[in-house]
Amino acid sequence: MSTPIRQEIVRLARARSTALVRKDRSKMEEILSPEFTYTNASGELLSREEYLVRYVESSEVRWEVQSLEEVRVELIGPVATLNCLVHDIVWFGGQRVDAYFDSTFTFRRHLTGWRCTSGSTRNSEPDQSAPRTGADVRR
Repeated sequence: MSTPIRQEIVRLARARSTALVRKDRSKMEEILSPEFTYTNASGELLSREEYLVRYVESSEVRWEVQSLEEVRVELIGPVATLNCLVHDIVWFGGQRVDAYFDSTFTFRRHLTGWRCTSGSTRNSEPDQSAPRTGADVRR
């Protein structure tokens, strides 16, 4: 069932993807709470600032596309968890990577609205027989 809150969480997750592709630090700071942490597919735990420097500011990392597929949102009071399959086409240090990741993002309701408090991702191989849904975010 889609509710306005679930729709808002999905909108914020897609806005985060757009900000990542566009390297928009200002928009990313609006979405990520100050206490945001991220665990990448290599198992590294990054603070909000480390995440912004590595993935948004760095000239060594550039997203072509990030799409969110198979999106599911669960609500528990002031907390929402979004699970999805992320399809990234990204350049890391001159090498193009086209990969899928199982990802989880947690959002918490703040006085000013919903903010992303954490994220984690791990490598995934998509089920090729499953239909794909979700919007691509391209440069």
